[in-house]
Amino acid sequence: MNRPLRKIKTIWNNEFWNKLIKNIATVLTGSAAASTLNFVALIVMVRMLGDENYAVFVLAQQYMTILDAIINFQAWQGVIKFGTEAISQNDNVRLVSILKGGFILDFFTAMIGTVVALFALQVMKIAFNWDEGRIALSFLFSLEIIFHIEGTSIGILRLFNKFKYLAVHTFINALLNLVVIALYYLFGGRNLYIATAIFILTDIVRHISLVFIAISVLKKNNMAVFRDGEIKKAGRDFFIFTVWTNLSSSLDVPVQYLDVFIMNMISLQMVSIYKVFKQMTKIISGLTRPISQSIMPQLSQLIAEEKKKDAYRKVLKIRNLIMVAVGTCIIISIAIGKSLMSYFFNSSYGDNILLFVFMLFTYGIGFSYVAIHPFFLSLGKAKEDAIVNLISNLLYIALAYIGVKFFGAFGIVLATMSQILITIISKSVIIRHELENEK
Repeated sequence: MNRPLRKIKTIWNNEFWNKLIKNIATVLTGSAAASTLNFVALIVMVRMLGDENYAVFVLAQQYMTILDAIINFQAWQGVIKFGTEAISQNDNVRLVSILKGGFILDFFTAMIGTVVALFALQVMKIAFNWDEGRIALSFLFSLEIIFHIEGTSIGILRLFNKFKYLAVHTFINALLNLVVIALYYLFGGRNLYIATAIFILTDIVRHISLVFIAISVLKKNNMAVFRDGEIKKAGRDFFIFTVWTNLSSSLDVPVQYLDVFIMNMISLQMVSIYKVFKQMTKIISGLTRPISQSIMPQLSQLIAEEKKKDAYRKVLKIRNLIMVAVGTCIIISIAIGKSLMSYFFNSSYGDNILLFVFMLFTYGIGFSYVAIHPFFLSLGKAKEDAIVNLISNLLYIALAYIGVKFFGAFGIVLATMSQILITIISKSVIIRHELENEK
C-alpha cells in the first residue's frame, strides 16, 4: 500500500477524524445544495427587482439582521459546551436544565429584539432620512425577529449528533425559498413589498420548523425538558458563558452587517454589486461552515479529557487544507471570473472582478481559521472572545469609514482584512499561552 493510501486509511480509522468527516460530509451536502439554490434565488431576486430595488431590500434586511444579532441571544454554544460536560458526567438533570434555560433565553430575547427593532425605526427615519418605503420594508423584516428562537434547537441537534437533520432542513428550506420566489417571478411578479413578504414567510418557516425538529429529537430521547428542567441546576457558568458569547457576537456586528450601510455612501448600485459578491464568497463559507458546526462538540470532548494540544493540532491541519482550496478558487476567479459575472448579472459586475478577487482573498484567510473559533470557546474563553471582538471591530469601523472615502469599496475590504487578522493573531497568542501552561 503506497503512502497516500496508508495516510487516508489512518485518518479514516481515527475516531475523531472519522466522526468529523462524516458529520462535515452530511452538513456539507445539505449546505452545498442549499448554497446553490440560494445563489439561483439571488439571481432571480436581482433580475426581478433590479439593482436599486434589490439594494433597498438588502438595506431593510440588514437593519433587521443587525438588531437581531445585537439583542436576540442564541444559546447553542453554551448548550454544546455545558451539555457535553453534563453528558460526560451522566448528569441528565443538569442537561435538561441547560436545555430549558436555553429555550427560555431564546424566546425572551427574541421578543425584546422585535420590540426594540420596531421602536428604533423612528430613530432610523430621523437619523438617516429614510423614506416611508424603506421604513415599511424594515417594519416587515422586524416582525420576523420574534420567530428567531432556534439557537437552542441548533445546539440540541449538534449535541445529539443529528447533523443529517440539519442538512435536510437546510436543503428543503432553500428549495422552498427558491420555488416560491421563482413562481412569483415567472407569473410576472415585480412588486418589492410582495417579494419581501414572500421572503420573510419562507424564512419564518425555516426558523420555526427547526424548533419542532429539535423537540422531536428530545422526545425520542425521553427528555421532558420543560417538565423536568430546573433553571437553577443549569448552573451559573452556563448563563455567564452564554451572555459572553452573545456579547461577542453583538460586537461582531459591524464587520458582519454595517459594510452594506457604509457602501451606501458610494452608490445604491455598489450596494447591490458588493452584496452579490459577498453572497458569492458565502458559497465558500457554506463549504467551510460545516467544519465549525460539526467540530465544537468533539473539541469540547477532547478538552474535557485534558487533550488541548491534540485538539489544537487538528485545528491547524484543517487550516492548511482550507488554504489550498481557497487558493484554487482565487486562481479560477482571476481566470474566468469577469466573463461569468457579466453573463449571470451584467457588465457592471464583471468590471468589478478585482474587488471580488480581493474579497475572496480576504474572507479566505478567515475561512482558513474557521476551526479556531469553536476551539477558543471550547477552552471557555468567552470573555476573552468578546474583548478581542471589541478591539478588532472598533478598528474595523474606523478603517471602513476612512477607507471608503479614499479607496471606495476596496477600503471596506481592507478594513475587513485588518479585523480578521487581529482576531486570528490575538486568539492564536492566547491559545498558545494556554497550551504552554498545560501539563
